[in-house]
Amino acid sequence: MQQTEYINPAYFEQKAIETLQKSYLESTILPVTSMASFLTGRFAKLLFEEVTQANFVRERNPIKYNLLKARMTTSLRTFFKSLEFKDLIGEITKEHITDVKGQILKLGWKDYTIMHEETQRGDYLEFCLDLTPNWKEECGGMVAYYKPPDNYIFLPIGFGTLSIVHRPYGCNKFIKYVNNRVRNLPLNQFRYLVVGRLVREREL
Repeated sequence: MQQTEYINPAYFEQKAIETLQKSYLESTILPVTSMASFLTGRFAKLLFEEVTQANFVRERNPIKYNLLKARMTTSLRTFFKSLEFKDLIGEITKEHITDVKGQILKLGWKDYTIMHEETQRGDYLEFCLDLTPNWKEECGGMVAYYKPPDNYIFLPIGFGTLSIVHRPYGCNKFIKYVNNRVRNLPLNQFRYLVVGRLVREREL
């Protein structure tokens, strides 16, 4: 498998792939794996600079959601659609990834989505790429999955962290309310996430 200047080379090592594969396939609640520092530092900084300048549009329905969304940048689309990315994730998940569809979320004070806004109506493989350098868990904005009757998974925070989740039918997803502690962050006061779906060959 060819390495690139965009992905942390440690993730191309066979031992790392086997460890991630085991963690993903043997998860007791949902097949999920998270890769800290998945991107090289230089590429993560480049993407952060790009997403902060994206053309965001606020989408708001008080009983469902309140947040900013934007289309993926050219660099993001090129990266996610690259053979190196799709092949690596395919090897970890044992899936044949044919396409990637996603968007950028910008989360600030009072932003959220409620659990029942995103009840899953299919069986999909999803991703979440964290592009926030200094976010704190106590500020909220955590991406969570709920699998009935009482199972929750919260995706970890971390600049350049990529999470992959197999989301089955009936599984809910929500984003925790961003509270006023975000105003105490010294630099950036927004959380930037790239979220979406990894299209598998069997879905075509």
